[in-house]
Amino acid sequence: MKNTFYSYFLLFLTCFGAYSQERFFENISTKDGLASDAIFDLKRDAQGFLWVHSNLGISKYDGYRFEKFGPNSKPDAMDIDAGDNIWFSNNAGLLKINTSNGSTQVVISSNLKDANPDNDHFDGLFIDKKGWVWSTDFHHLKTYIPSEKKLKIFKVLDQNQQNPRIGVFSLDQNGNLWSISPMGFCKYNYSSNKWIRVSSKQDFTSIYFDTKSAQFLLGDAQGQLFNYSPNRHLLMKTLRVNESIISISVRGSQFLILTPSQLVAFDRQSKSIQHFEELETQNLHYHAILVNQNQEIWLGTDEGIFKQSFEKQVIQSIDLPKKLVSDKAIVSSIAKVSTNAYVLGLSTGEMLKWNRSLGTFDKIDIQNSGRINEILVNDNQIFLAAEQGLFKVLPSLKVVKLLGGQFTSLTLDSLNRLWLVSPNKPFQVLDIQKNMEVKPWNRLPYPSFFEENLFKKVYYYQNKIWIAGWIPKGFGMAVYDMKTNAFVELSDNNKHNEFVSDYYLNIGLSKSGNLLFSAYGGFNEVNSRGKIIGKFGSEQYQESVADYQYFNIAGGKAGDYWIGTKEGLALMDAKRKVTRYTRFDGLVSNDVSNGFYIDEHLLLLGHKNGLSVVDFDLLNEGIVHNELVLSKVTVLGRPTFVSPKSSFKFQKADNSLSFSFSPLNFAAPQKTKYRYKLSGVSDNWIENGNNPTFVFPNLNKGKYTLNIQYSKISGPWVSESKIVNFEILPAWYETLWFRILLSAIIFALFYAFYKFRLNQIQKVYSLRNRISADLHDEIGASLSSIGILGGLLKQNLTQDPKNNGFAQMIAEEAKKAGTAIDYIIWNINPKYDSLESLFTKINKEASELIEAQNIQYEFESNDLSGKNMSLENKRNLYLMLKELINNALKHSQSTKISLKCSLSGNFLSLVFEDNGCGFDKAKESNRNGLKNLKKRTVDLNGHLLIHSEIGKGTQVVIKFPLK
Repeated sequence: MKNTFYSYFLLFLTCFGAYSQERFFENISTKDGLASDAIFDLKRDAQGFLWVHSNLGISKYDGYRFEKFGPNSKPDAMDIDAGDNIWFSNNAGLLKINTSNGSTQVVISSNLKDANPDNDHFDGLFIDKKGWVWSTDFHHLKTYIPSEKKLKIFKVLDQNQQNPRIGVFSLDQNGNLWSISPMGFCKYNYSSNKWIRVSSKQDFTSIYFDTKSAQFLLGDAQGQLFNYSPNRHLLMKTLRVNESIISISVRGSQFLILTPSQLVAFDRQSKSIQHFEELETQNLHYHAILVNQNQEIWLGTDEGIFKQSFEKQVIQSIDLPKKLVSDKAIVSSIAKVSTNAYVLGLSTGEMLKWNRSLGTFDKIDIQNSGRINEILVNDNQIFLAAEQGLFKVLPSLKVVKLLGGQFTSLTLDSLNRLWLVSPNKPFQVLDIQKNMEVKPWNRLPYPSFFEENLFKKVYYYQNKIWIAGWIPKGFGMAVYDMKTNAFVELSDNNKHNEFVSDYYLNIGLSKSGNLLFSAYGGFNEVNSRGKIIGKFGSEQYQESVADYQYFNIAGGKAGDYWIGTKEGLALMDAKRKVTRYTRFDGLVSNDVSNGFYIDEHLLLLGHKNGLSVVDFDLLNEGIVHNELVLSKVTVLGRPTFVSPKSSFKFQKADNSLSFSFSPLNFAAPQKTKYRYKLSGVSDNWIENGNNPTFVFPNLNKGKYTLNIQYSKISGPWVSESKIVNFEILPAWYETLWFRILLSAIIFALFYAFYKFRLNQIQKVYSLRNRISADLHDEIGASLSSIGILGGLLKQNLTQDPKNNGFAQMIAEEAKKAGTAIDYIIWNINPKYDSLESLFTKINKEASELIEAQNIQYEFESNDLSGKNMSLENKRNLYLMLKELINNALKHSQSTKISLKCSLSGNFLSLVFEDNGCGFDKAKESNRNGLKNLKKRTVDLNGHLLIHSEIGKGTQVVIKFPLK
């Protein structure tokens, strides 16, 4: 029966023809920054950068920009070693590019002066597991050993060939080196330093080792593809294309075969061949093929790079054939009928069969069904729950109507009974074997159970019929137990706050065997006993899922959940981390509320005029959150080469920086967004849109840590940050050594000034001492002599009274002059600069004057030792106190005079008091005494306070700083 059914489907293929879905390739050319459109080779380094060998040299591509390396001329060949150094050859010989600093080194120079062309060619470069650099010329296979700086040569031909690329190299899974050349298909023995021939076939043109099958794929000049198993030593022909095979690669189950004019994909499982019509219509000339870590196909051609997008592979967008279906048809239901065949029910009442491996559509004729809401396939039987009834597709592909009515869902139980859902009506149950309706339940939760509720979905699992819908009393979920023949609302067995809604829309199954009920408001996970074991409210995931209505749900094989909403497809992993897929990722539409089918390998989503296919195999192989890499650093607008290190140091003058990053997923730039944090600038994330370049002008000196994260436009941020540590070094005048030097210089200057000042003071002190000594020794002595002579003269002039008076005057003036000289000597002599010396002299003179007039004198002070005054301040203070004493003696009529002296910090306070008659401060006075006191106080930078009243004495307070 099964074979008959699928034979009819194959007959449909023949009668009606097949409509295939075209593949999409993006062209990257000089308009996108390529140095040249002629691309001869494509390589991927360990970090994930794409290296492009073009007619104008070698460039690095990070998905955003091309960066030129090496000379601006065509290399003959290129390969990358384990340290990501680029080896290439040209007319100059064998060269190496150090990608960390951009330098190019000539390893072996060409010898263009001799007649031997072999010296000038290193073609077909290939680097083995030991780091040996293999190449070819017109006669030889040869290898350069970098560690020994030695070149080994293996002769292959005696006569010249037109092309120096006479061989191609490859490694197996154990690191063994293999080659194809005019010697045949050979394996290299490192121990014996010999090539061992495996096959003598000399016209192999390409070689590739498939790690999954552990086999070599070999292409020849006639377009034949062979596979060779090293374990079985068996070489077998697989297929043939129409011209020489220049390169081979593998993607999933497909062998990708490249010839100069076409790309062909051979599926090893279905044994089918796929041609890429979109490419063939452009008449391209091919040179290289690369399948990167994301399962993207990259082609090097004479018209640039052609890239088949990763997103277009993991999530395929399939358009419905307009020649077979009505306009604006929605794929409302999906079911699987064989390994690569699916049936699609449409909102227009039409039905299609889609062969995924062939990419073909066929139409199944069905009349007056209305919208097909659900399809059920069981043992070659296809049942349709449709708007206009229940239909069955017979093995002859004839469609018959089994029941009339409007049916939104159906399921088949273990007794071969179809359960059918109609809006606001009792379930209809059809016994397929007896072709009759039955009523298996014996009781309902309440009489109006069917009338009060709106059922959306039924699902048979573990001898129970699970029900989802708008069930207010049951909070949206119910179950029919085939053992008890009774309905039970799940609200009877669960707390009401465990439900996310009272309106559930669909039912799926998790990997662990639990039921998944999607709803307006999230979804619940329910075990087979009807107990809710998981609650996933939509408000908790609003930011990542972007919709609160979960129309479809299914469990993945990794313990994750696939959720269909009006705003895209959401994948929630076992840790509840959500990834959202939208049209940016290849969906036909963001509306994932219609057809929804999942198996171990695929998830199929129905849309208007199309179908989205999520390939789990490619998803698991290709969808990785690539680690961000730093691809470019610009200093003051000048690019600098970046090595894979995590810290940098920049001079102070180079403090305007930009850092460019890439996840190296080579997705369209507008599909990825970025954000950053820079320590010392912002502790919060700052979004940078889809610009992967971060600019930081005029940074201050210091150490910085830059954190970068990226995500898809509609997805969550990748939690792992790319961290770059860098430092802006201080300017020379901000360095520690400069500060130490500057401090030393300043200290030296201060010390020199101090020494100079000290010397000047010592000179002044010496001068004062000398003047004091001179005054004392010479002028003082002279005045003493004058005084003595005046006395003698007075004694000898007693006869004349007039002369006696003159002599008396001479003696008195000499005495006054001596007293003045003594004062000058005291004032200028440094040893009398102390306060203690000052007040000793004042007290001595005051006591002599005051006590001579029978007036009591008191002096009081705290410790004055160790405090000095300047020459001028000492003079001012001395004269002020002398003025106060003289004034008191002349005018106060006092019987007691006191002087109190106190020292507080740097300030000296004096209180001079008498108990005399006092005076009226308000009354103007023409005396100079008060004026002199005020002037000298100002000279001392001090304060003067005078308290006096008639009959109550006088108090004078003077306060001033010593320095």
